[in-house]
Amino acid sequence: MKLATVLFAAAASVAYAQKAGTVTAADTTDASSASTSSGSGKTTADSTTGGSTTSGEWHMKPVRVVHARVQSDTPKYYDTFFGSAYGKDAENGYLSSLDSVNTASVEGALMYVQAECINQNSRSKEDRCVRKNKVRNIVFYEVLIAQTNETIAQYQENWNAPEYGPFLAMDSGLCTPQGDNFPPECLMFNGEDGYPNIGPYVGAGTKKDDPRAPYPDTYWYSFPNTCPTKAWAEKTDDCRASTRKGLCPVGVAPDGVECTFSYDILGWVTIDDVVGITEDGKYANFTEWCEASEENVEFAGDDKTGEMEGGLDFWKDPTDPEANKARAAKVVEVYNDMVSGKFVSSMIDAETVAKFKPLQSPEELAAQNPKCYENVKSCSGGCARTGYSQLCKPCKSGESGCEAADSSFSFPSLAKAKTDKSDDELTSGSTTSDSETIAGSAFADDGSLSTKGKTPAASSASNVHVAVASVATIAIAVLAL
Repeated sequence: MKLATVLFAAAASVAYAQKAGTVTAADTTDASSASTSSGSGKTTADSTTGGSTTSGEWHMKPVRVVHARVQSDTPKYYDTFFGSAYGKDAENGYLSSLDSVNTASVEGALMYVQAECINQNSRSKEDRCVRKNKVRNIVFYEVLIAQTNETIAQYQENWNAPEYGPFLAMDSGLCTPQGDNFPPECLMFNGEDGYPNIGPYVGAGTKKDDPRAPYPDTYWYSFPNTCPTKAWAEKTDDCRASTRKGLCPVGVAPDGVECTFSYDILGWVTIDDVVGITEDGKYANFTEWCEASEENVEFAGDDKTGEMEGGLDFWKDPTDPEANKARAAKVVEVYNDMVSGKFVSSMIDAETVAKFKPLQSPEELAAQNPKCYENVKSCSGGCARTGYSQLCKPCKSGESGCEAADSSFSFPSLAKAKTDKSDDELTSGSTTSDSETIAGSAFADDGSLSTKGKTPAASSASNVHVAVASVATIAIAVLAL
């Protein structure tokens, strides 16, 4: 059986192709006839068969998930798919959305908004009517993820987020430094400075404990791409070509060898629509509503505890996890109602909404995804995929969605990448720091995760080759969230 067929056994298609709306085993680059990435990130080919040097090996079955990003910009449509508004063409627009950035779980997308962006008491009088970082949209990303074998081997006992490595904050296209150094997990993407080369893994970490906005099932994710220790403006052609690729080119599915993730922007909602500011049609947006009267306050409260003093009913009981869970559900409800035609947004035109794709439920996603035990060794006794992020969580026989391996199944023995470093040297111990620290210091003025708050200049052109596909002349501009 060809590797491409195996890769799509659980996920038949993902709508992100440049020319075709969906990618299937038939129109995706066949990994069994493509070149593969060596430990240095360079490609090699089997000269005797023309096939992959990894053909026949076990690889993680791709998992389809839905994440969210709180953005100040609005995605742009490129003929058949949405990408970053800062891309000069389709390929640029596609790459610019997930080029070493962070995302959030759908269930926790509002956590950052609530904790950091809406409190009038934390803004100057001059900025009273502008949300922090000018956040505007909550964008839904459908992502296909396939980790490298080395990642699975290194982190297969990770019960914070099975199938993932540790979360890393991303800043202007690179890993956020810890003082003068990069965290060891970042150096492991390409085996720099003697660290093991495990590839550009997708990282995850729980962020549900911010006292100002305790949202259940809040996770943040990191998506490293080429040159993860360089800012966007510093990602040269040589650097792009010599480091491993996280993001696949348009139309190429991840195989855990050449690249580890691909995505499709399904659509988005505006925060103003969700909280009800545009409900009666009197005001076009938050700023217009806020400037109409000093009594128009979205949220005012204690900036340490999150306790509410006044504001919109939508934000009542901000420190109650159940109330926050209901708010998160409202985001999904507004999007689904907009796509179905039940709700008409005054902020997103009908032509754009017509291009949005339905948001699948967690149950629908789970039905298409591989069973947890097929990708997670510790799930042999029983795990269930949960939420839009499809995280594997241990369960008991008979519980909804619980799947255990039968006696005939055997998880492969995977070797860790070689290194002389000790286990202690491979862990920074602070890659999953508390949400207040990350939310408070790692978001730039454009809404992107950044400790510097600077807008990067466009990078020079880069040629990115994955399998037999290529993406040429890439200019990286400022990214969202």
